[in-house]
Amino acid sequence: MSIQRNPDRVPTVEQWREFEETGLMHLRGAITEEQVHAMRERLWDELRVKHQIRRDDKHAWPEGRVFGLPNPRREGAFAAMQCAPLCAALNAIFAPDGWQRPVRWGSPLVTFPSCGRRWDVVVKGWHLDIGGPQGVQPVSNEVTVFAYLDGVEPEGGGTLAVLGSHRLIQKLAADAKTKVRSENGRHLLALADGWLRDLSSDVKCDSRKRRFMEEGAVVRGIPLKVVEITGEPGDLVVMHSCTLHAASVNCSERPRLVVRESVFRSGAPVTALDEDSHSKRSAYE
Repeated sequence: MSIQRNPDRVPTVEQWREFEETGLMHLRGAITEEQVHAMRERLWDELRVKHQIRRDDKHAWPEGRVFGLPNPRREGAFAAMQCAPLCAALNAIFAPDGWQRPVRWGSPLVTFPSCGRRWDVVVKGWHLDIGGPQGVQPVSNEVTVFAYLDGVEPEGGGTLAVLGSHRLIQKLAADAKTKVRSENGRHLLALADGWLRDLSSDVKCDSRKRRFMEEGAVVRGIPLKVVEITGEPGDLVVMHSCTLHAASVNCSERPRLVVRESVFRSGAPVTALDEDSHSKRSAYE
């Protein structure tokens, strides 16, 4: 499912259905090649200056996540995330101009290959991004946007997400006696079904990939399945804030170069994240 590059076009019926049912909306080629190239080059420059990581010196690459890259964001290097297709999608999700435009766009998610590791569905790190005092609401007050500066292939470090989990947590929250936020929301999901409980436990099974990514489960009538959020340069993915998700290991041959941003509904009892909050959220995606 993809949005063709057309500034005047809102998401298609199929894309809107994808977001409502799965919690994800894919916007293919939303950012121009020229803009993506500039964003990617700026990130590599920062990796070289801040961490002495050079693109052409693969033998010296670190393994896993690299943190501490705030300067490109502060300089506005990722402002091209605010492109016409994304604005159209956000207008459809919230309301025309019914969302808070971030002052600065994009916190880097950089994951270098981990040599010798076998890729699998992770056990640790599953969480929700539910901000504000009201907790889970029937309508979303927040979404997360991922922008792909380079291709992220399967097993390439892309964020893992449980399709349909946003619908389930909204259903559970409607029956709960207390407000459901990120931590107790994850607990509620684990209590709802053994499949969700086992997702974040070390329980033995023949194949976590087969059980969670191929077989999936149906909980309270809602189909659930783990997917990797992959993409090509210039793609954007919008994720519902109530989607259960986690960071994953990169077993490909190139680093994951993605930037993320949280976008909030106008008037929602939440505010734009400060730099420290951006860093904390980025650590788990």
